[in-house]
Amino acid sequence: MKLKKILCFVMSFIYMMTSIVLPAYANGNDEELFTESVKGEIPQELIWDKKELDRLTPSDISFYTYPVAVGTSSEKQIGYIRIEDENNRYTQGLILLTGDMLDNFDSSSKGKKSFNLSFGVWQSTVEIEFIENVDMKNLGKPNSIKACAGFKDSKGISMLSIGSKFHSGEIDILDDLGNTIYRAELKEKDILNFDSSERGVKKYSVSYNGFTTELVVEFHQWIYTLKPIWNEENDFVFPVGTDLTKQRADLFVYDIDDNNHPLGMLPGIGFTSSIYLDNLMDMIDTSKAGTYQIKFKIDDADNGIQTVNAKVTIGMPKRSTIEELLSKEAQSTIPCEDVLGVWEVPSGEAGAGTWVFDTELTKSSKVDVWTYHNGEWLSIGSYSADDKGCISVTFSADQLSPVLITKGMNQDASSNQEISNNSNENRVNEKNVIKNTGEQTNNHHNTLIIILIGLAPVIIMLSLKKVRVRTDLKIK
Repeated sequence: MKLKKILCFVMSFIYMMTSIVLPAYANGNDEELFTESVKGEIPQELIWDKKELDRLTPSDISFYTYPVAVGTSSEKQIGYIRIEDENNRYTQGLILLTGDMLDNFDSSSKGKKSFNLSFGVWQSTVEIEFIENVDMKNLGKPNSIKACAGFKDSKGISMLSIGSKFHSGEIDILDDLGNTIYRAELKEKDILNFDSSERGVKKYSVSYNGFTTELVVEFHQWIYTLKPIWNEENDFVFPVGTDLTKQRADLFVYDIDDNNHPLGMLPGIGFTSSIYLDNLMDMIDTSKAGTYQIKFKIDDADNGIQTVNAKVTIGMPKRSTIEELLSKEAQSTIPCEDVLGVWEVPSGEAGAGTWVFDTELTKSSKVDVWTYHNGEWLSIGSYSADDKGCISVTFSADQLSPVLITKGMNQDASSNQEISNNSNENRVNEKNVIKNTGEQTNNHHNTLIIILIGLAPVIIMLSLKKVRVRTDLKIK
C-alpha cells in the first residue's frame, strides 16, 4: 500500500513537470500566442509616489488608462503614469493617475477626450475614453501576461538568432481588456529550458508573478547590414573626399537564406535610430576611390555581440544601360554615337564631388563626359584615361545624373599614329625588300656574266673542234 502511494506521487510529479517545465516544439502549424488568465496584483514596489513626477520629463513617461464611467469623480483613479527605464523599454514604476491631476478634467459626457498633465515645467497629453456602465473595479488589475523576445513578426512570433545566449525580452502585464498595464523585463530564468542551438520554431512556458504564458520563438541565422538611410536596396556610394561624419545609415537584419527580404530595420541597437558613419572613418580612406567591405562588432541587446557588414564605395558610381537609365527623348538626342557607357550619380549635394569612371580604355584615350538636364545634354568636358582606364570627374550639385561618356574626337589619334607608324615602317620595309631584291638580282646577273666570260674560251675551242671534225669527214 505504501509502495502504491509512492508510485502515485512520482507519476503525479512527472506529469506536472512535463506539462509545465518541458517546452513544446512546433508541429508545423502557425499557432497564435495565447495567455493564461490568472488574477494577480501589481507588486507594491512598482507603485511610486506622485512626487516623483517633479524629476521626470515627457520622454520618461507613458500612460495606461482604463475606460472611465461617465460622471466619475476627479478624485478617483483612472489609470497609471508609467515611468520608463532609460531605453524606454521596461516600466520602472507606476504612479496612480487621478482626474484632478489633469487640466480641466471633465467626465460629464461620453466619448474620447484629451487632457494635459502638467508637471514641473512640462506637459503631456493623456487620452481617455468615457463610456456608460463600465465596471472600473478591473482598472489596473492584472489579468494575464504576454511574452516576446527579440524581433516580432506579424503573427506575434518572437525571432532570435541561433546560437545566441538569451539576453532579454519583454513581458506585458495585461488587464481584462488586453491593454498593457506595464512592461517587465523577460529574463532567462523566466523561460524553462531555453535552447537556441537549432533553427526553427520552438515553444516555451514562461512564468511571471503567478501568471503563465507561452512564448513562441523562431530561431534564424541573420546578417546585420548597414545601409543608406531609409534605403535597404542600395550600398553606400560616396564621392572622393566625403566627410563620413555627416553621413547617416540604418541597420537592417536579413535572414541569411533570404538576403533580398529584410526582416526589419533595427533602430537603436547599439546606436541611435539613424547612425552617423564616423565609426567607419578609421576603416576607410575617403581621399581615394575604391570599394571597402567593412565588418565591425555591435552589442545587440537581444542577441549579444553581432558582426555588422557594410559595403562602401568611394567615387565609383553605378554603371547602367542606356535603356535602363535614359528616357526615350534622351536616347534619341545622344550627342555622339560612340557611347562607352552611362552611369548613375546621385543628384544635388549627394553627387557633388569627384567621381571615378572606369572607361575600360587604354591609357591616354580621350573621352567626352555629358549629363542630361532639362531635356538637353550638357558637356562636362574632355578627359584622358589613366593607366587603369579610369577618369576622374568633379561635379557640382547642379550637374545632375545620368552621366554619359562617349569616345572623344581624338579618341583614335594614338591608335592611328600607331597604325601610321606601322604603315611607314612597312613602307620602309617594302623599299628595303625591293632594294634588296634588286641588289640580289643584279648580283645574280653579274655572277652569270662572269661565269659566261669564264666559259667562253672553252665554248669556242669546243666549237672549233666540231668544225674540224666535220671538215675532215667531208675530205674523206
